[in-house]
Amino acid sequence: MHGHRLILGLLAFALCCGSAGAADDPAPRRNGVCLVLGGGGARGLAHIGVLKALEEEGLEPAAVIGTSAGALVGSLYCAGYTSQQIADFFLTMDYADLIREEPNRRLVDYDQKEAGRFPGLTLYLEGRALDLPSGIIAGQGVIKQLDRAFTAAGVQHVHDFDRLPRPFRCVATDLRHGRTHTFSGGRLSQAVRASISIPSVFTPVELEGMLLVDGGILNNIPVDIAREWGYPAVVAVNVSGSSAPERKKLKNLIEIWDESSTLVRQEKDHRLMAMADLVVAPDVLDFSIADFHLAPELIQKGYEAARADLPRLREIFAAAPGAPPRAAPDRRGYTRPLEVVELVGDDTDNPLEALTKSGARLGKPVTPDMLERSVEKIYAMDRYRTVGYDLKLDNGEAELAYLVDTLPKASLTLGLRYDTDYQFTGRARLRDRNVLQTGSDLELDLLLGQLKEFRFGLRTPVPAGVPVIWRNELFFVRTPHKILYQEEPVEVFDEKHYGFTTGLTVDVGNAVGVYGALVFEKANMATYGRFDESGSDRLTFIRVGAGVDTLDQWAFPRSGFRVDGHVDRALPGLGGDLDYIRITGTADAYWPLTENNVLHVSGYAGWGVDLPAYLIHFAGGQNDLRMASTPLPGYAVDEVFGRDLWTGLVEYRRRFPSPAIGLSSDAYLLVRYGLAGARYPDLSSDGLIELGVPYRYFHGGSVGYALTTLLGPLQVFVGAGESGRWELTIRLGPDF
Repeated sequence: MHGHRLILGLLAFALCCGSAGAADDPAPRRNGVCLVLGGGGARGLAHIGVLKALEEEGLEPAAVIGTSAGALVGSLYCAGYTSQQIADFFLTMDYADLIREEPNRRLVDYDQKEAGRFPGLTLYLEGRALDLPSGIIAGQGVIKQLDRAFTAAGVQHVHDFDRLPRPFRCVATDLRHGRTHTFSGGRLSQAVRASISIPSVFTPVELEGMLLVDGGILNNIPVDIAREWGYPAVVAVNVSGSSAPERKKLKNLIEIWDESSTLVRQEKDHRLMAMADLVVAPDVLDFSIADFHLAPELIQKGYEAARADLPRLREIFAAAPGAPPRAAPDRRGYTRPLEVVELVGDDTDNPLEALTKSGARLGKPVTPDMLERSVEKIYAMDRYRTVGYDLKLDNGEAELAYLVDTLPKASLTLGLRYDTDYQFTGRARLRDRNVLQTGSDLELDLLLGQLKEFRFGLRTPVPAGVPVIWRNELFFVRTPHKILYQEEPVEVFDEKHYGFTTGLTVDVGNAVGVYGALVFEKANMATYGRFDESGSDRLTFIRVGAGVDTLDQWAFPRSGFRVDGHVDRALPGLGGDLDYIRITGTADAYWPLTENNVLHVSGYAGWGVDLPAYLIHFAGGQNDLRMASTPLPGYAVDEVFGRDLWTGLVEYRRRFPSPAIGLSSDAYLLVRYGLAGARYPDLSSDGLIELGVPYRYFHGGSVGYALTTLLGPLQVFVGAGESGRWELTIRLGPDF
């Protein structure tokens, strides 16, 4: 299965358990059978099998009401999808997409790609206090999937759920008022998003003074609401409950959480089911609520249960005939020219930038692809927690509103990683957006551990609306180096740099960037003495470079390439002590061979004239930390070095479903082979290390295993270098 199973398990727990409103007046009596679909996590996929059995018999529910998993399946059915189409939706889904919060990498500005992202705990500054987030996941992935499905069905613009192909209701829990809320209208995707919002995992949905979370908290199988809706016959499908003691597993967090919540609501669930004419109960209690990867088996269980109850189902449907479903909406309306476009949210004083980014233009046709792409572009700005859209097709016109939940002005993100080379490394990034209402971002970035970094800078668009970014930054960087000969240290030194830089980056689209900067710094070097340089130097240099970045993902990319090259030219006439040239280039390319197999080729080249020892190039180890030496399997960090150095790496990567249920999503097998060439000195003598020597060549390989986890990738590599030497590398966490 794909997707983080711990979060999916919690999502499943939620699935277990607008202008929108619950009518207080008695509903008029209606005709037909109302189908009630309860919550049950992955077990809720059994609902699809029940729908399949009903379709085969020509038994048409007049309406559907659902909670959590039932709301998800029921909304798709009421939008006009068949049971087979719903099954295909879940069978082909990468469940990681439901919990993925990072934007489409290819739509992020080049300048922001270079700044990098890392998973961690994000705190927001509201007023004068830092607040914990109201949920781990804001829900952008869920909104994207739902908007896509309802737009493809042609019902995204339908705001009265009675006007869907089948009338629909779904249930959420209003925490603020302590009551159940039934959605009868509004945005369909927002209603379903609220019904599946696990407390503390998904952020609640705020709507009309309510704070909405998972409907299963108060009403997991809402037969009572179906009765209040006015339907004479009700068929409920229950996919939740407590199994016999000898069948209970209770071995992990997900199973214990599921059983606890089931026991809490068990008595109420029994009362509600007693109100139904029939309860179809698929035999799914032996499945975990996180077993989304067992979708075919779960769907079959639902089908078998409904087939077993067919005699009673035929009686109920025959005694309560209902109107046939509405015809599917005319999707041609989704090609109408756009007449109105706006940004709607809690802080939209300056919507022009977002609307410009969206690419939506008046007079252009509204198509599903355009809608999804424009939302991704706005979300990639990193200004909003979530971005969705509302579409109206009244009076022959198309009106589009982007619905945004704006991020707080200031945030603090904390991250941590461990590896066998540098042990624990922590990172903190404090960001104040639009400081002093100038459009500038103030950033404080700290890296703590053996590697140390401090950066305090101001990022300003110049001029506003044009893709030119002006950065001004104070910095301090400390990098320790240990040079080995025959696995024994022959030189240990620290390089420390601190100073100020000012420069411009021009974003040419999202993939290309051109940059230049003027840097004033002081460099200090403490050494054992094998290098002929120590003490401190004043460095003044100009850096000019360019890059192209089309990678598709932040971690474990599958396609695209990234190339960057820059030249540092010392300017002794502006107060520097040294005159040198340093050229550096990097390249990575990824090719998807099949759905689960990727080929990765990377290279690094560094060349210098009159470089001091602390500016030479290093290779070795298998860390991808920005400040670490270039990876070379089979060698220790910094083991290969020189004023001139190049490396090449070929990697084969295969993806597997993760075996670590509840802890990770995908697993990877990685096979690497690396080459390097450097002007590497003879370290066998005790004299000074000479850097201007002929080239030597190195090669090595490694085999690794990786898991993607909530804390970042967990990776273990065993590398083999020359002369039968071995290197073991273990790392957990993001690459800072």
